[in-house]
Amino acid sequence: MKRFVFMMLTLVLAVSGAFAQADQIVLIDKVTYKNEKWADGKIYDPTSGKVFTVTLYFKDAKTLTVKGSIGPFFQRMYWTKMD
Repeated sequence: MKRFVFMMLTLVLAVSGAFAQADQIVLIDKVTYKNEKWADGKIYDPTSGKVFTVTLYFKDAKTLTVKGSIGPFFQRMYWTKMD
C-alpha cells in the first residue's frame, strides 16, 4: 500500500482538476505519516508555480485523496489506482 502511494506521489498519470494536467509531474515534499494520513507536507503545482500545504489519505482501497490548501481555502482531488 505504501509503495502505491509513493508511486502516485511521484508521477500523476490521470489527474484532472486545479493542480495539474495528466502529463505534468507533481512534486510532494516532507509529508509525515500519522493517524492514517500523510500530512504537514507541501505540493508544488507546476501549472501555476504555487506551493500548497498537502494532506493525503485513502478514501477506500483504490482511491487516494489529495487535499491541497492555502490558508482557509482548499481543494480535494481523488487519485484512483488503475488496474
